[in-house]
Amino acid sequence: MRRDENGNWHELPIEWLCYDDKRMLRGDEILEWRLSLPEKYGSAIFGMFGMSYDATQILKALKDLGRGKKWHYDKVYEICKREKPETKHSVKGAVYCGLYAIDYIKGKRLVIKKIETQPDGTVKVLKKITIYDVFGFYQSSFAKVVESLVPLGLATQEEVESIKRDKARREQFHQIPLDEVKPYTSLEPRRDCRRPFGLSHAAISKSAIWA
Repeated sequence: MRRDENGNWHELPIEWLCYDDKRMLRGDEILEWRLSLPEKYGSAIFGMFGMSYDATQILKALKDLGRGKKWHYDKVYEICKREKPETKHSVKGAVYCGLYAIDYIKGKRLVIKKIETQPDGTVKVLKKITIYDVFGFYQSSFAKVVESLVPLGLATQEEVESIKRDKARREQFHQIPLDEVKPYTSLEPRRDCRRPFGLSHAAISKSAIWA
């Protein structure tokens, strides 16, 4: 969602990160797509509703960077526990994962960086995105969030019923045509951003973006 020169909000087209045949995305595809968003949407503020699942999938996909099972386990441990797996020494800030650096605090925010090591050993940040978890703003399920927007004129009762229906069949989404899944997925970023990001410029949730 973006505000024009007259102060009016306008929805922009949804941008999808997926394959029509639903094959899994590689780790670098997920990271690079997210890192491309600040350049596309400028000074936008990005957010997710209930980031834990999405963050877990990103961390799971780090295995695609090809450094082996122990490397993958150690990196995910460092990111989530914020300590070294063997020494238990505290880890402050981002954890280097090959060409990327990741800093994640559950329920708060996810920071992804594209990095490059210079000849003198210093690390240069090439790209960066910070994504905030907006669940803490609502403290309720997405269906209840959208229901609360109806009296404010920010959502419709039809959308509430659609979300409840599709939420109940999420476990079967892998068997449902993608075109039937997209309406549910697109409603989430379009609706959960309206209140916490009312004074901001953009929000991103799951595989769709609202800017």
